[in-house]
Amino acid sequence: MSKLFTLIVVAVIIPLQLSGDISGRTYSTNNQPLPFVAIIHQATGQWCISDENGNFYLHCNTAQGDTISVSRFGYLKKQIVLTESAYYTIHLQSDNIQLADIIVEGKTNPLEEATATVTRSAANRLSTHNWMKEIPGLSIRSYGSAASNLTITLNGGSAVHTKVLLEGVDLTNPIVGQSDISQIPLLLVNKITVDNSAGILHGSGAIDGSVNLKVKPTGSYISYAAGSFGYQSFDFNWKKHRKNYSFDIGAGTFSEEGNFDSTWRDQVITRENNAMQQKYIFTRLESMLQQKYVVNAYYLNTWQDRELAGQIYSPTPDATSEDELRLVALNLISATSFGYVRGRINHRYNSLYYYNPWTTPQNSDHFTESNQIQVDSRLRFGRYWEIFINTEIALDRINSTDAGEHDRTTYATALGFNYQPLEWLSLAPAVRYDHSLDLYGETTYDLSLLIQPFKSMSVIYSGGTAFRYPTFSDMYWTYVGNPDLEAEHTSRHSLTLKYNPLPNYYFALLINDTNSKNLIKWQPGNPYWRPVNLAKVHRTAVSLQAKTIIGSWYVSSNYTFVSAMNLATDRAVRYSPKHSGNASLNYLGEHIKTGLQLRFTGKQIYIYDYPEDKYIEPYAILSFSLHCKWEFLSHNLSFDALIDNLLDTDYMNVYGYPEPGINFRLALTYDFN
Repeated sequence: MSKLFTLIVVAVIIPLQLSGDISGRTYSTNNQPLPFVAIIHQATGQWCISDENGNFYLHCNTAQGDTISVSRFGYLKKQIVLTESAYYTIHLQSDNIQLADIIVEGKTNPLEEATATVTRSAANRLSTHNWMKEIPGLSIRSYGSAASNLTITLNGGSAVHTKVLLEGVDLTNPIVGQSDISQIPLLLVNKITVDNSAGILHGSGAIDGSVNLKVKPTGSYISYAAGSFGYQSFDFNWKKHRKNYSFDIGAGTFSEEGNFDSTWRDQVITRENNAMQQKYIFTRLESMLQQKYVVNAYYLNTWQDRELAGQIYSPTPDATSEDELRLVALNLISATSFGYVRGRINHRYNSLYYYNPWTTPQNSDHFTESNQIQVDSRLRFGRYWEIFINTEIALDRINSTDAGEHDRTTYATALGFNYQPLEWLSLAPAVRYDHSLDLYGETTYDLSLLIQPFKSMSVIYSGGTAFRYPTFSDMYWTYVGNPDLEAEHTSRHSLTLKYNPLPNYYFALLINDTNSKNLIKWQPGNPYWRPVNLAKVHRTAVSLQAKTIIGSWYVSSNYTFVSAMNLATDRAVRYSPKHSGNASLNYLGEHIKTGLQLRFTGKQIYIYDYPEDKYIEPYAILSFSLHCKWEFLSHNLSFDALIDNLLDTDYMNVYGYPEPGINFRLALTYDFN
């Protein structure tokens, strides 16, 4: 630690000179998102490509007055002089028809994307996943330490009903049906995008929507961090950037002893057996040929060694686990003047070894492998019509000491249209069919309607159906699996109102209503608990969101109310708090960025009891973060600090698993681009 603070002191006395990255979104002149557009910084040659939704992020030493070129096959190229803005909305004109001039709008922050997308700010670099709570209705559920699993839920639902992806690769473990985001290294994810009507895109398991974790293009850097509970991390990335390709290779490790004190029934108890160590390697290749063909490939491998403390009233002092995650993705994209065609090959491998000398059996092994081939296209015909076509094949395999050896092949086809007769009106119906031989065949529907009566206001309605097929553990777990389970089915409706009265002010109202039946619930039996299709749940979630920028200050807040009832029992759903919210105050200065965040979760039922149910008490968590950046030896040196749970609140996300009290992290990063 003494070396760390010495470096901090040296850095503070260096003269400051900052430069910034830029981001934004590309559109066609009819206001449709324009994918796979090349954005090139003329002075350095650094470039990036916008994604399938038109979003781009250029990691570069830009400055006011610099020039970027924006180009895409079938559209007119444009040179843009950068202003003091960090965010740009760019409209490109087709090169074969004469329309209005290209529009370029500079903004300090992408407030118009605030509802569905959030980007981790520099001030939140050390925050694990708390910054994601700027998305209304999003919750992160943990089990008491860095060594525990982390899952994401939306609008008071279950983790098995939210599809989580990393750069489009499905992270769902087919044994348990949910995704553990603790397997994803902290520094890799810098942006998330949420789609509340994702059943058409992803099939089984996207009942509440999807959360796509994005890897922001970064440069070459070395980073070291240390903090409470024995936390230490080291991360490295090297980037090679040329005219037609970009290559990254990174690696890192973090470790934490994780032991902390917690109060349980008026007694202070030390939570032990909480150690965690993670190692990872990450590579990425992106190539752009003739502004028409794009190739990108990703590889991520992570290894986790965990100690598992168990519940505070039933500790497991010797339980451990080792797990591995491997992701491989290859995307081949052909951009045309009227759309794109993309081919994808995805591979995911998971392994888990669990050991506990106090159980029978003492250890268990689980291996899963998923492979997917997908071809999708989005093509525009004339001025009013756009068609979306998706075809995919997915193969899931498991080999488990507790669930046996099984495989499942799923074929899926989706077809959708977007009809835009007027600039302010669009209608998008879609249908999808999923089929697995000798197992199931499911058809889902979706209908979206966008009305934009004013430039500052838009109203979006979305309705449709979704399903979730039983997991391998539900069907085949030793002695208790139920191979006769049926798929869960949900009908949903959502309404979103967005209002931008002024460029730096944003408000949103979101209403989500879902009706689910055949939900799988584990019931007590003789002699074991067993899963059955029993539960029926009706959920209504109402969210309010407000964001504003005043000078160098950025303020964000959201509040969500959830009413979730199990219609089979006429009782509120467990672990679905009625009230939750998030508020953050950020100072985005030229040399220093700070953040203050308050997260609130209302009381929630954890067990049904008589005469009254039992609740986890409400809690509020306050955090502070700091980011400073200097020029040092012709490159950039940055210092980051995070103090989490400033009020030292004693709280739980899941009953029996207390969370740590006040803790801090400090980091130094040397960027040698």
